[in-house]
Amino acid sequence: MAAASMEELGALLRETLAVWHLEGEVRLDAQEIEVAAAGRRLHIVAAPGDVLFPWLVRTAEKSRGVASVAALLRTVRNALDPEHGGVRLRLAPRGVLPP
Repeated sequence: MAAASMEELGALLRETLAVWHLEGEVRLDAQEIEVAAAGRRLHIVAAPGDVLFPWLVRTAEKSRGVASVAALLRTVRNALDPEHGGVRLRLAPRGVLPP
């Protein structure tokens, strides 16, 4: 499966900010996506070819590699809205949990 293009990620992030009710902006250039919201700013760049993940998310404090679009969205949400508790979904086969 091919990785999403930077243009596709930029469009997804614009829509996602609206869904998260975060005022902000997403800017693209040839090398990176810059996301600014909630007084924070981060940069998403394509990872170098010798690593196992397709993107790096950089904040002022750190840089983190992400391996999927879902991980990218989770990382962006955590960076922009650290107070958000997240939603956990647990799946189990029927009969494993006590009644």
